[in-house]
Amino acid sequence: MKQVIADADDPLTLQAIVTKRGGFELRIDELRLQAGRIACVVGPNGGGKTTLLLTVLGLLPHDGECRLNGVVYDGTQPFQKARIGFIPDDPDLLFEELTAREQWAVTASVLARLRPATSRASLAVRAAELAQSISFDAPATVAQTYSHGMRKKTQIVNALIGAPAVLVIDELRNGLDPIAIKQTEQLIAREKDRGAAILAATHDLWWAERFADYIYVLHEGRLAAAGTRKELLRKGEKSLEEAFFRIIGVKA
Repeated sequence: MKQVIADADDPLTLQAIVTKRGGFELRIDELRLQAGRIACVVGPNGGGKTTLLLTVLGLLPHDGECRLNGVVYDGTQPFQKARIGFIPDDPDLLFEELTAREQWAVTASVLARLRPATSRASLAVRAAELAQSISFDAPATVAQTYSHGMRKKTQIVNALIGAPAVLVIDELRNGLDPIAIKQTEQLIAREKDRGAAILAATHDLWWAERFADYIYVLHEGRLAAAGTRKELLRKGEKSLEEAFFRIIGVKA
């Protein structure tokens, strides 16, 4: 059941963003996610990756504008929020007393209420297809009994049930075995082909170099560089890792 996004040119834009979190400040003059493209955010610890993701998700107050499909989004509009999917890097972000299928049913129920043309039955079918694509035979036991990998797979399916226009990912590979990593990467590639705009934060420069169409380097709360792999590399550099250390001013 393939759901294609319509009218998704630059589905997410950030302009003049200032987000303060404790003593940390994130400043983004402009960031645009294009439909059908994977953008990876890389940077050292404390660079602002998590703050950026939480800002995009509408979970942190901020100055400036975050727009979804041209509409200002601050995290309080349910219809807009339903256009975003999130795969976290926190295995505890589940309802511990629900099974995987029950978690998906809760999400499907909410989405069906927000989208009158979408039925819970069709969303249940999509959840089953997504789970099958990553070889996840969801058990009848509740989430508190799940391994890290099972929790991650539950979260992956949950994020994608609604065929979101924007998919936000925090460390996709964490908790997954090599087979699940490959299957999940293939799944994300299909979401990209569907037209989703994907923003993925990672510490893994090798993965970002291989997987991303576009790369943002965050350092000390600022965008230190942005571009394709080819655009970020200088003469003589052979990898994103070499470019990364130059950009943040650290000798490898």
